[in-house]
Amino acid sequence: MRSTDKLLGTAPCGNPHLTLCSLSSVGVSSPDPHATPSRCAAFSGGPEAARMGTPGDLPAWKVTIFLFNLISAAVAKRHIVYWNSTNTRLTAGDMSIQVNLNDYLDIYCPHYSNKRPQGSGQPEELALYLVGEASFQGCVETRGAIKRWECNTPYAPFGPVRFSEKIQRFTPFSLGFEFLPGRHYYYSSLPADEGPPLPCMKLRVTVCCEPTSEGSKQIQETVAVTSACYLRTASPPLLLTLILLLLTT
Repeated sequence: MRSTDKLLGTAPCGNPHLTLCSLSSVGVSSPDPHATPSRCAAFSGGPEAARMGTPGDLPAWKVTIFLFNLISAAVAKRHIVYWNSTNTRLTAGDMSIQVNLNDYLDIYCPHYSNKRPQGSGQPEELALYLVGEASFQGCVETRGAIKRWECNTPYAPFGPVRFSEKIQRFTPFSLGFEFLPGRHYYYSSLPADEGPPLPCMKLRVTVCCEPTSEGSKQIQETVAVTSACYLRTASPPLLLTLILLLLTT
């Protein structure tokens, strides 16, 4: 007996546009539970998939965090320092850089492409410390020194080992360090126990900027006005994108 109008099933949630399949559309005489019709609407998730939503749906807070991290990464600046005895500014003790919050300090360890460094019997190996100003002057380890990294892989196969310090006010990591605006921070190194003796190498990092008490109110007002003007003139596409993303969630 030929069946022409019997439906194999309909989509959940009562959506008439998500009908799975009609026997009349595929021209078969009897339903086969193991056969997959060739002309069916693409919906096979069932009620559970309907409740969970499609994989592309994202909560608004996830979209906001993603956009914030994207903008922060685009604005942040990376400050590169090659930490070895050939860097005369490090050995002279007058190397100083100024950074902003959310910038990165990239330290590159000593590296050798050959198996034996030129002019020396041993490769440079060292440990870098975050120290106080008094220890910074003499390049010595004290009780308050914080060991940040160890440069002990001089023959790394893919180039010099890099350590990155993010200059941030707060950190969720136990090994991270928190920086305050308007403060100076001091890095120095000591040779490894099994490495050759090395000259004192040190770096001063200044975090910008701490507003004065008299001008802080004026700065805040200027920032507020500038932000409002920017929102009115430069960011309609960004706002439109955010609104569209929120509406689709």
